[in-house]
Amino acid sequence: MSLIASVLCASLVSQQQPFAQNMIQFEKWVGTWEGSGWQMAGETKQEFKSIETIRKQSGGAVYIIEAKHWFDEAGKPNNVFFDVFGTFTFDREQKKHLLSMYYPNGTVPVYELTMKDNGFVWNIPLRDNSYAMSVEFDGDTWKEAGYMTQDGKKRQMFELNMKRK
Repeated sequence: MSLIASVLCASLVSQQQPFAQNMIQFEKWVGTWEGSGWQMAGETKQEFKSIETIRKQSGGAVYIIEAKHWFDEAGKPNNVFFDVFGTFTFDREQKKHLLSMYYPNGTVPVYELTMKDNGFVWNIPLRDNSYAMSVEFDGDTWKEAGYMTQDGKKRQMFELNMKRK
């Protein structure tokens, strides 16, 4: 009986190895990242602080991300406005990397990632425009930017700079 279990386990592990290879790039981004950024709310630039943690799960088949952004206003410590849990996965059938984000209001959008050597990009479709996000890593530095395109005009709406702790 234990021989059969060993053979089945070995078979499952060998099947996981090629799959985990699709996710290996995320390994170098594991850790806790802290920093600050800004976002546009209409014509107002709002500054915020951030902490994001990326962890490897299920032998590297999935990477999870926990992200919190908050306004550091006087008299309102830790005024959290962005509190999201996400997963990075690889869809074998479609051969695509995916980012699923779980928001407090119960929505779970899934975005296709375009992988780069030093990061990834994704698009957020909106009703009248589009929003393109990019994340670039350089060692222990994380830079994220968001651009909205509306009526053919591109405008930066978001920037986040963090360091690995």
